[in-house]
Amino acid sequence: MDNPYFPKWKVTHVGKAYRTYGKWKTCVVFSKERTPHTVTCSLSKTTSTTVSGSLTVSVKAMSAAVGYQVQKSYSVTGGESYTADKSKSGRIQWREAYRTNKVTEKKYMCPLHGSCNYTGPIGTAYAYTHKYVAPNFRIVYDK
Repeated sequence: MDNPYFPKWKVTHVGKAYRTYGKWKTCVVFSKERTPHTVTCSLSKTTSTTVSGSLTVSVKAMSAAVGYQVQKSYSVTGGESYTADKSKSGRIQWREAYRTNKVTEKKYMCPLHGSCNYTGPIGTAYAYTHKYVAPNFRIVYDK
């Protein structure tokens, strides 16, 4: 006899957004000079909104729950200039800043025919959405 039920996942909670960051990447390396000098990092790259953890619902359902499109690519443009100390070498680094949400997904057993009343979840999964916000820069001097 076939089971008249099927598993269905549903987003049940989206946590408050918080800031997370990607890894630092070197944009430009500079050498020692006799006087202070300006060093500039200019960006033109592509990054994307990502999901980590367990994505058990559709991308469309996840996007609707968090209020922005997940798994979307963005162009990163911008830059930052620093006045480097004289007689010091180093680098300008950058990283992506993200708006991150923890999303709770619950698994329910629903009848093949009729509506699912979403009572008594039988499983829980968590996904984290990471929406690109802006580049973040820093200057690092060699020791």
